[in-house]
Amino acid sequence: MKRKGTLAQRLLHLIRKRNAKFVSLSRVARLPEFGGYDRAGRALRMLEKAGQLEKIARGTFLVIDHTSEPKLPRNLHWSNSDLRDPDTLIAAHVAKPRPDELRVLAFHYGPKKVRSVLEVMEREQELSAPVINAAKRALANIEIGFAHGARAS
Repeated sequence: MKRKGTLAQRLLHLIRKRNAKFVSLSRVARLPEFGGYDRAGRALRMLEKAGQLEKIARGTFLVIDHTSEPKLPRNLHWSNSDLRDPDTLIAAHVAKPRPDELRVLAFHYGPKKVRSVLEVMEREQELSAPVINAAKRALANIEIGFAHGARAS
């Protein structure tokens, strides 16, 4: 039976089918259809380049969810339809950072996306220094937690 799609497309389909949030190079390489570390690594890098995965540690990737909205404990966008844009939603929550909300946003959009929005807000001086430091500290701890959690799973 002939398989359809590129190796990266088949891997993404498998990830979505299994509803995985973390992907490990070693686990993908052990699957018979990916045939070793070289092919599996190439497919993971292609998905990372396409924005479907984000590398969080060596050989470990976080799956980025583009299809749904994050489930946040504090609903800031009930009256503001502009917050449907991911950058605006992240900025609204970074302005008053709470670690649990930053964790949900980083888990949904990826830590790099949250960090890039924070850096833009810092560069444009939209936030005070204590707020920036609190958000950076929380995000650093979240990234460490993701790396530890991915190794454990």
